[in-house]
Amino acid sequence: MEADRRKSGYAGTRFHDLRHFFASQLIAQGETAAYVRDQMGHSSIKVTFDTYGHLFPGRGKEASARYEKSMADAKVRHKAEASVSNPLAIDGRETPEGTVGNEEIGCGGRI
Repeated sequence: MEADRRKSGYAGTRFHDLRHFFASQLIAQGETAAYVRDQMGHSSIKVTFDTYGHLFPGRGKEASARYEKSMADAKVRHKAEASVSNPLAIDGRETPEGTVGNEEIGCGGRI
């Protein structure tokens, strides 16, 4: 094999280098991570992303956008749930016990 490498003009190129080149070309051509995984013979998609994840274009931006959207959605859901979970919390003022005082809503302490 060493003689073949010298003849080819790529004496410093290892077989492993060719594997990485092949995988990076698949990614550059827009192949999916699942396809790259299958072609490389990886045991899981995690192995593929651990090795080549930095080569997938836009993945960081897409992931960041999904994260930001999920956090914004969670904030909206939390506000909606908070307003429904304690119907007595009309103005949001709470007593030291963590509940809204009845006198704050005009019931004179009686409900």
